[in-house]
Amino acid sequence: MFGKAKAKPGSAGGKTAVRSDVKLGSAIFGEEELEVRELHIKGIRIPNPGEGNIIAGQKFHFLLKLGDGESAPVIKVEAHALAASDKEVIGKFSEMGDDEKRLIALHMKALRQAGAIA
Repeated sequence: MFGKAKAKPGSAGGKTAVRSDVKLGSAIFGEEELEVRELHIKGIRIPNPGEGNIIAGQKFHFLLKLGDGESAPVIKVEAHALAASDKEVIGKFSEMGDDEKRLIALHMKALRQAGAIA
């Protein structure tokens, strides 16, 4: 009765499985374009640009390109670094409008329907 609850497959909090050949998008910092490792409506995981330029607690701005190709939508994003190392940054989006959130949600939904992510 008071034991551990079993986690259901695909439940909230579970990691989204992405095929290795699928590109979620790109984070563009000036001339540097970095591949997005994880993407959610509330946040993002990307490589740390430069030589670890972003530190934990710092606000940073970048362009988020959803998908691949010239017709991919680009969003101007502001995020707050929750955790940062020399190689990786986990950021939480701040002051993002409903249209931008909806665009990210539609992008993720399209990838799920295509079987690119689980």
